[in-house]
Amino acid sequence: MIVKQQLYRVLKRFPRQWDMLQRLAEGDSEQKNELLAEIIAQHPGAWLDIGCGTGRFVELFFPQQYLGLDTDPLRIEICRQQHRAYRFLSAAPTELFTGDELFQGVLISHVLHHLPEAEHLELLRVCRQLLDPKGVAVIFEWAPPLKDTPRFHRIFYRYFETGRQHNTPGEWAEKLGRSGFRQIETIVLRNPRFLSFMITAQGR
Repeated sequence: MIVKQQLYRVLKRFPRQWDMLQRLAEGDSEQKNELLAEIIAQHPGAWLDIGCGTGRFVELFFPQQYLGLDTDPLRIEICRQQHRAYRFLSAAPTELFTGDELFQGVLISHVLHHLPEAEHLELLRVCRQLLDPKGVAVIFEWAPPLKDTPRFHRIFYRYFETGRQHNTPGEWAEKLGRSGFRQIETIVLRNPRFLSFMITAQGR
């Protein structure tokens, strides 16, 4: 376990390389982009990208409609260097917003499983409060390994994700409902290497 934790910490020190490896490993970036672009077109107002990393989805948005948040200053600095026309802040939504600024969409991609279980509902409730009444939340997550999980997923999970707060799609949907979201829908992504899914939910 100590060796795995050390390896993970070393890799996370190189955000660009880590994100590139993650995208190659997942194998479903194209489908995610297509699904998200369709939702953005339906909700063309302001969007908040929570845990934006190095700006994986930023180019799907117009600069004036996008705000990326991440608690890692290094990743935010990379975003600012690579996407100068866009807005980025090194902060958590629970620290920064009072609810005065509302968004048409909130994106949370592979962030929730990194948080302690006790923080899931808090973050989801803040997201709901930040949404316009007709806004939508979009969540991408991995499912925990199951009996028929692809071998690559099981290996990756064993070495990099053990101990993290992975939930099934049904469990995330239940948490969204408890946080006040409505019209919750799940789409399982076509992915030969990982069990991944997208959940959309209306703010009110």
